[in-house]
Amino acid sequence: MRYQLVSILSALLLCLTMLAAIVYGVGTQPALMQTLMLRTAPPEATGFPAEQYGAAAKLITDYLKGEGDFQLVFSMNGIAYNAEHEQLLIINKKEEVKHALSCLTPSFL
Repeated sequence: MRYQLVSILSALLLCLTMLAAIVYGVGTQPALMQTLMLRTAPPEATGFPAEQYGAAAKLITDYLKGEGDFQLVFSMNGIAYNAEHEQLLIINKKEEVKHALSCLTPSFL
């Protein structure tokens, strides 16, 4: 009985370790991150310039490794954007929308 429990716990620990290694491997390789970004969020859909995906992938992987700050300035249609600032604006807008919707929701729901 004790041997089975130790075996099961060892197998679970091995599975978790392998999963962590896979996630770390994917999240810290800029080339792989760029490929995944292009596949899941193509420039045509996002409006983010394709030539800047490499810099964004490097920025994200460095951040996930605990290196550097998350600062990316990119341009779209001749306008410069700060990625961190834009993300904060999006979050704030979502919160404003949630608040407005909560005010419109009948109190009995």
